[in-house]
This record gives sequence, C-alpha cells and structure tokens, in this order.
Amino acid sequence: MAEKFIRCDCGAAEHQAILSYFPDEEHDFQVLYLQIHLTSWGNIFPRLWHAIRYVFGYHCCYGHWDEIIINKEKAAEIRDFIARFLEASAQQVTAPENGA
Repeated sequence: MAEKFIRCDCGAAEHQAILSYFPDEEHDFQVLYLQIHLTSWGNIFPRLWHAIRYVFGYHCCYGHWDEIIINKEKAAEIRDFIARFLEASAQQVTAPENGA
C-alpha cells in the first residue's frame, strides 16, 4: 500500500489526513482512500460525556477516524482543484504591487 500523510500547517497531530492506495494490479478496483480525523458527537449528552472524559485526561489510543473512498474521476477533480489553487497562489505571489 502506498501512503501519504498530510499534516495541518498549525502542527496539531489531530489535524491530519492520510491518502492511500494499492499500487499492485491484484486488486480489481482502483480507488484512493482518504482517512480523516473526526471529532463529531451529535447532541449535548455525548458531547458532555466526551468533555468530562477530556477534563480527566482520557485520550482514545486510536483517535476518531473515518475514510472516504475516491474513484479516478474524483481524484482527477481533486488534482484539478489543487492545480487551480496552486496557479492562483503563484499569480498572487508574482503580481506586481500597486504603485511600484
């Protein structure tokens, strides 16, 4: 399995995502897995319970994770979106300042 770990620029270990796929040809499906750390607890009672546990220092050793399965078409959309972001960022950096 090929994996890429992406960590948030803020540096928090909870703010991360894992991209993975199987590069070999023995798998019939070709999909990309995106695993994301989650912190959603629904109504007030589960939130209160998690808050109490947090106050007393409880931390789940596995964290709260879920994953999204991305097919080739969606992966191409993500690639194009990131390419547009990088192009816009590059244009913003190279744009001349007003009054220069």
